[in-house]
Amino acid sequence: MEQILSELRIGIQTRSLTECAAWWNHDDVSNPIARLYQVLEGEGFVEHHGRSFHLVPGKLFLIPASTRLNMHCYGRMLKRWTHFTAELPNGFDLFMAMEPAFELDLAECPAWTPGVLDRFWELNQINGAVAMLESEAILRLLIVLFLNAGPGGGEDTMSALTKFKPALALIESRLADKITLDELAKAVSLHPVYFSNEFARRMGVPPMEYVRQRRIERVKHLLVGSRRKLPEIAAQTGFADGFHLSRTFKRLVGQTPSDYRERALRLTT
Repeated sequence: MEQILSELRIGIQTRSLTECAAWWNHDDVSNPIARLYQVLEGEGFVEHHGRSFHLVPGKLFLIPASTRLNMHCYGRMLKRWTHFTAELPNGFDLFMAMEPAFELDLAECPAWTPGVLDRFWELNQINGAVAMLESEAILRLLIVLFLNAGPGGGEDTMSALTKFKPALALIESRLADKITLDELAKAVSLHPVYFSNEFARRMGVPPMEYVRQRRIERVKHLLVGSRRKLPEIAAQTGFADGFHLSRTFKRLVGQTPSDYRERALRLTT
């Protein structure tokens, strides 16, 4: 587990301060980027993972990437927010491997130093590599606090990520190309049948279904982060054409690519 976690990659996409009102009112939306909220004034509400969270001052709120949620502000809410990624080797999302808490009262965290969070937001106004390194260090500490407050676990997933690392690396490097079961099994020196069974047992899905899931995650990022049309995205993610991509996307995500893009772009704050 330690080796996998040592390769954790943190990417801060954006940070800002926004005053929300009734326009901050969306149902059944998701985005491939994780979000962190700190409310300074007022209140709001988000619903995800079968729970409702009251966004109020004094707490931090984490929404993992690709979480489907409802979000509402019925009056006024002034909040700081940041979008970020937290990925283990080969694109695996940290919060898929280790379940975090979704809200945090920093006053109850003995490892937290007052003023550090203000520094995190101040660094948004400073350019340069050192400022970014400091920002990422603070965000890593926040992630640790959310994980420590969560239900724990993750050892089995981390072990599987280590065992199948060469196969997972092959998948990430060739998402635009045809990938076969034999190639994946060869990457970890296992018989294809044994590899398929072991992969499904340890990762929760068969190898080729995992390939489809990783392709769909890449599609999500391209839908939200670019204006590329579906045929172009299909060519870059290993799908035969836009129709095949759309059908697979609808099966795995529950929305068409165009619906997903429209809803995800609402989550700009």
